[in-house]
Amino acid sequence: MFKGEEKSELKPFISEVMYKEMKAELHEHRYYLEQKVEQRTERLLKRIASLEACNATLCDKLATAQRELAKLRQAVPDDQMMPLHVVDGKWNEHLSAA
Repeated sequence: MFKGEEKSELKPFISEVMYKEMKAELHEHRYYLEQKVEQRTERLLKRIASLEACNATLCDKLATAQRELAKLRQAVPDDQMMPLHVVDGKWNEHLSAA
């Protein structure tokens, strides 16, 4: 046999072996990526649940504060209320020249 004939006979075998190896490698990569996607999805779902719980708590606190403020406004006549404003993140009485 010639050298060229040996190569041509081995070529399909080598290609088939390489194909199987590449297919197995791709399968491993796919599995790894699927696991990563599941882990990240799980973490994101936990974060979403936590943020939704925080949002619900803040909404409840805001609603309570609004109700309390409405009660205070009803209890105090408008001419006795002092205007307020925020300075450096804190509520302060506004001293007007009037």
